[in-house]
Order: sequence, then structure tokens, then C-alpha cells
Amino acid sequence: MTYINLLTSSISLMSKIYKSLDFASPEGRDLEFSYPTQEIEVSWLLSIPTGFKRFGRGKILFNFPEINKISLRNLPLYTESDAIIKTDTGYILDVKKLDESEKFLLSVTYKAPRTLVEDLIAVQNSKSAMNIDNGIEEYWLSVALKKRAILGDVFKGFSIYGFENNIKISIQNPVSTAIPHSFIERLINITKFIKATDREDMHKVSHQRLRHQRSKTKHEDERKLILDLSNNFCSKKSFLKFINVDKPFIYTDAIQGDCNYSNIPFDVFPKSMSVVTTTNINFDNPTAEGKLYFKKNTFRDEIITFFEEHGY
Repeated sequence: MTYINLLTSSISLMSKIYKSLDFASPEGRDLEFSYPTQEIEVSWLLSIPTGFKRFGRGKILFNFPEINKISLRNLPLYTESDAIIKTDTGYILDVKKLDESEKFLLSVTYKAPRTLVEDLIAVQNSKSAMNIDNGIEEYWLSVALKKRAILGDVFKGFSIYGFENNIKISIQNPVSTAIPHSFIERLINITKFIKATDREDMHKVSHQRLRHQRSKTKHEDERKLILDLSNNFCSKKSFLKFINVDKPFIYTDAIQGDCNYSNIPFDVFPKSMSVVTTTNINFDNPTAEGKLYFKKNTFRDEIITFFEEHGY
């Protein structure tokens, strides 16, 4: 479904509501899209003067299954009105419950497919590091609103909040140079022990493992070390200290990629990290551009320090 079909669907719903509120002289049409919740909120101003025109209406039904929520605020104070009532089949506007205000802001929230934003936002990130200066890699981030003129013909205001922009950062090189060979050998021996089929092989592997253990100044379970590595370097919180990002982008998450290293038998480190940044796009700010910085050498050096502190 193209963005035109999706906009048509949105306009169709709004037209149904407009028809129910023709007496209220609806003005404007602002659309806000929340990327995290995948919901669209459309708002417009209603003018409902007191008198027979108001009280002769009674209750107005909004029984549209696509609607998630309807709210009504009294202007100019923006206080919530209790004239909107949720029912088992939808919502009701009880006109008799409106206060003395004559201006109201009606907001309707409904679900929208993710493809709406994907069709409206152009993403142009750098696929690899553009520049490496003092051990810091730079990546270009760029998102822009498409179809600005067409959207302007349909909506008075248009905003997308929390748009997620992902960029993949390779950490294979700093990881490969930082993990001690002795640690990899221990992991290989564990694998051999697990796969050993006779007593002689098991004895040989056990002897090698004991020799490696004696050569260490500390004795820790490899499984705990692997878990500590993940928590200290590749979690959302820990990876942040190796990342800087220009505004208007905000770091929100880091997701581990595959761990298929040919020389490491266990999933110790991912080969890449997908860094998630978010930003807002609207008619006033239709583009967002900036750089993301990965402290590659610092990342490598802290892994080396980690192993040194654990006896490697």
C-alpha cells in the first residue's frame, strides 16, 4: 500500500468525523505520528456556540472500529472535557455535557502501519565509516520528509515523533585484536572436552585446561567472563560510553549483531552493533542531519584492560 492509499484512508476517517460534526465548523487539520506506538493523532478546532444549535444535538456517535482513542479539550485552558464517553462499540460526544467554552480541540488517535512513515521519510546514512580521526570513526546520519508539498495540501500541520534511525557499526577489528589468544585457546579446549568421545581424549583436554588455568593469576569461570563482556561492552547502557551523536539525533538503543567469528567457538562478541537513534520531523524542520561517532580505539583498549584485570 502506497503512502497515497494510507493518506486516503486517513482522510476517509476524518471525513466521517467531519460529517458528524458539520455543525461545529471544524477548522485546521494537524497530523502527528508517534513512531514508537505506531499511532496517528489527528486534531482540529471545533466551534460549538451555546444555544439551541448545541443542545438540540444531544449525543453524537463515533462507532468507527479503527479509532483507538478520542479526546476533547476545552479552550483556551486545554482542560479535559468529560463530554467524550467511551462505550463498548466506540465513543459518544454528549453535547449537553460541554462546558461554557465555545472553542474545543478534538483529537482522534488510530493505528497506522509502519509503511506510512517508511514511505514518507528518506534515510541516507553512510554505510561505512566516513572518516577515522584519532581512533574515532564518523558516520553520517540524514533523514528527510518526502512529499512535503502534497502533505501541505492535505494537512495544516504534520509531525513524526521518535523516528528510529539505525546504523550498523562493525566492531570485528577491535574485538579480534583485543581478545587474548590464551582466552580463545581455553574456549577451544572447552569445546574439545564437550565433543570428546573417549577417555583418552578427555584426559588430554583436561590436562591442557589445567595447564592454562595454572598460568592465570585469577581463576574465573569462562561463562561468567563471557556474560561480563556482554554486559560491560555490548549492552544498551554500556555501549553508550563509546558513542557520541549530534543533535537533533538521540541515542536510544544498541542491538547486538551476529557472533560468527571463525576462530572463536563461543558467542563472545558480536561482529557488529546496530545503534538506534531517534529524531523528530515536521513541517518546520523537515530534515535532520548530523554525525555519529564511535570511539573505536577506546573500545579496543578497554577490552584489553578487562582481560588484563582478569589475569590474561
